[in-house]
Order: sequence, then C-alpha cells, then structure tokens
Amino acid sequence: MPVQDLDQVFNGGVRSAEQLSAKEAHLALAALIMWSDGAVQDEELRVMSDALLDGEFDQQAMQAASTRVARIYRQEGPGALFNAAAAQLSGTERTEAFQLAVRTALADHRLTDAEREIVGAMARALEIPAEHIGQLMGGA
Repeated sequence: MPVQDLDQVFNGGVRSAEQLSAKEAHLALAALIMWSDGAVQDEELRVMSDALLDGEFDQQAMQAASTRVARIYRQEGPGALFNAAAAQLSGTERTEAFQLAVRTALADHRLTDAEREIVGAMARALEIPAEHIGQLMGGA
C-alpha cells in the first residue's frame, strides 16, 4: 500500500462487512505491514505461522484465515481490514497483535521505509505508546 494512503487507512471510517476472529485480527495487522513494501518474504510468513499456529488454529485454519484476510484487503481495502482487526482486539490484544506485526516486519532483519512508515502509523492508530515501539524495533 502506498505510504501516502496511510492516513486514509488508519484514520478512515471504512468498515468491513465481515467480523474477524482474534487470530484473524492478529494475522490482519501483521499482513498489512508485510504487504506494505510489496514483497512477501518467507521469513515473514514463518514468523506469522510460528506465532499463530497452535492446537486450535492449525495449518488448515491458518490457510482459511489468510484467504479471508487477503479477500477483505483486495475487495474492501486496507482500511476496512485494519478497522475490522482493531474492532476485534482489546488494549492488551492490540499490543500483542502489534508486536506480531513488528516481528513480522523485522523477520528479514531489515525495515524498509514503507514498513517503518506503516509501523508508526499503525502504532498511533492502535494507541501504542512510543517507548513501546522503540523497544520492539530495537533500533531498527
């Protein structure tokens, strides 16, 4: 997603027709950052999978969630996807989902300018404290 559209994504009122589960919301926030630079890396996918897969959310559920999140992104736009994810998550869950999104962005050991911009914009929209962002990014 072009960086110039971030304000519209994170501060727009676009709502999705669908409601996400908590796992889908985590996936959605990580995917928004992963897709921001236009290149999906294997390392990014591995970080998301490692964080989300468990006894209740297996490979099949992950694939279904990924398909659903991608469909919302393509058909309704990134703003609708972000708002659907944010609406599903409480304060603590927002922080956890944001942490996964940052770990996903840092999976390839570099942060592109596009990823840096979207991390900052997402943090502001989710009301993540600035000092927490710095700790997560570790000087990246």
